[in-house]
Amino acid sequence: MLVLAVSTVKVYEAETQTDSGIATMFDSVWFTLVTIMAGYFDYTVSSTQGRIAAIFELAIGMVVLSAITGKIASVFMDMQMKIL
Repeated sequence: MLVLAVSTVKVYEAETQTDSGIATMFDSVWFTLVTIMAGYFDYTVSSTQGRIAAIFELAIGMVVLSAITGKIASVFMDMQMKIL
């Protein structure tokens, strides 16, 4: 969570200086949440600092969603093994 908070602030600081469309902290939070959960961008970051933060956000999103999916699959496999 700390990495995501820092990443959100970094995107806000970097992208308010550009014409990327991220003008408020809410826009930055929205960018972070959409990047982590869906992996696509409503806004396109144009600064190097913003792009580096977006890469970290994408990687964290992949890891978190993979862990959740793996846990769900594990629960179903445990249920199936108990039946057999």
